[in-house]
Amino acid sequence: MSSPERSESMASSSSESRNVLKIHYKKKVVGEVDLFTYRNYEGLVNALSDMFGGATIKYGYVSSDHYTLTYIDNDEDWKTVGDIPWHDFLSTAQKLIIM
Repeated sequence: MSSPERSESMASSSSESRNVLKIHYKKKVVGEVDLFTYRNYEGLVNALSDMFGGATIKYGYVSSDHYTLTYIDNDEDWKTVGDIPWHDFLSTAQKLIIM
């Protein structure tokens, strides 16, 4: 049974249905994630938290006592995850960075 955060309509064999991004932490690649596997920011953040041993990872503008998820977009601008609607994020995010 799939989790509620995962997309039911994912077609993993099609290149258009995948958006695999590298995850960076302290200037090193520490993993990768297919954004189209998730339905929303919460699903992505929960998966990343699990991937990193239950670390508290937040998105949006949060206090400095948590890891914050940011990204590099198509224009190579550094942005905070959650600043645009999820469907727009899927087409613009190029790299995820945990700070």
